[in-house]
Formats: sequence, structure tokens, C-alpha cells
Amino acid sequence: MVGKHFDDYHCFSVDTCERCKQMDQEVLNNRQKIIIPEQEVLFKDGSKHWFQLTKAPIDYQGDMNCVLSIGVDVTARKKAESSLEQSERRLRLMFKNSHDLMALYNAEGSLVWANTAWHKVLGSLLAKQTDPFALVHPDEQALVYSYWQDMELEARIFTNIQYRQKTASGDYIYLETTIRKLDLEGEEMTFFSSRDITDRKELEEDLQNKIASLETMQNLNKKRYEKLIEQEMEILNLRSALKKANLK
Repeated sequence: MVGKHFDDYHCFSVDTCERCKQMDQEVLNNRQKIIIPEQEVLFKDGSKHWFQLTKAPIDYQGDMNCVLSIGVDVTARKKAESSLEQSERRLRLMFKNSHDLMALYNAEGSLVWANTAWHKVLGSLLAKQTDPFALVHPDEQALVYSYWQDMELEARIFTNIQYRQKTASGDYIYLETTIRKLDLEGEEMTFFSSRDITDRKELEEDLQNKIASLETMQNLNKKRYEKLIEQEMEILNLRSALKKANLK
């Protein structure tokens, strides 16, 4: 405010007033404008605010020792940026430590980003591939590719598809994968999220084998039972015939 001295601003802390005085003196000494994008300002009540400051030397009514100061309160923007950064850190931490395999591919099929689980299980294999499905088990490549085409043509999410994929060790594991297209700042990306379901698939196969084995045993027992009944009927028929022969 015109005619006001920093000491007249009772809302600012002493330290803030001293810093502003030093900046003003620097402007007067160098006769150059300075722009400070973000300056922390401490109020006397202990609250912190952020200001964008512009200071320039001016000739005010013949006095060359004047400084024009313009301050814009950017506290709300600063808090929003801080909140966003915290959210991004939390998300990065979650992605990094997730057991699910997550990765981003660009439109050319090159790996842009992958979390720790992805690198641990698949290693650098997929990073060297231009085709994300190149390491899918040969028996399932056609199925996976057909789902991919459906997603491309109908803009559908490729979700919870189960298939086998080669790992860094050369073994195949079962993955349950969801794939979706993303637009990140105008660049087309493909996000892969996969879960290793090998243990579950092995349990399912073991259960199916046990069920099949039980059904086989039941069928055998049924046939044996039917055979026993048939033999008992033959014995009864023979006894009846023998009894009739003795009566004659």
C-alpha cells in the first residue's frame, strides 16, 4: 500500500518483514526487477502462506528510492500441488510394492514403465519385445490375440483373461490379465495389470483330476456291482433248473 512501511503491516512476522526489506534493498541497489514465483510468508498468528512476488524499482513523485511490490496469494494452489504430490507418492509406493504385475506400453509396443513385481517375474523379456503377446504360450496366442482385436475394434477393456506366459526363468505361469487403453497427456498408452494365478490353476487342475478319478472309480464300482448282480441271477437260475431236474 502506498505510503506504508513494512513495520506497519502488523499481520506479518518480524522475520518476514526483514526478508522483504532485504529484497527491496537488493532491488534498489541493482535497479532491476525481481520475480519470486513462490515465497513463504509467515504471519504473526503462526500461519504460513505462499505469495508470488514481483518487485521493481520505480520513480515515485521524484523519489528514486521506491520499490513497487506486487504479491499474489498462491497458498491454495500450493496446497493443491502438495496434496497432489503426496497422492502421487502414495500411488507410486502402492504400485511399487503391489504383488500384481503392472506395466505401461506405448503405441509402438515398447515398455515405458513397469513395477517391481513385473520385473521380478518377467525380467527384461518383455522390455525387449515389440509384441507384448510374443511370450504367451503358443496354445493360447490365438485366443489372446482375438480378445485384443475385440478391444481394438469395440474399445472394450480386455479384462480377467487367463493364459500362460513365459517368465524370466523360462517357465510358464498362469496370468489373469486386465488391459486398458489410456490417454496420457495426448499420448496413447496401454496399461497391463496381471495377477499370477498359477497356484490357483494347479489346485483347480488337481481338483478336476480327483473328480475325474472318483467318477472313474464310481463307474468301475457300478460295473462291478452290475456284474455281481448278473452272476447272482445266473446262480439262482442254475439252482432253479437243478431243482426242477431233481424233481423229474
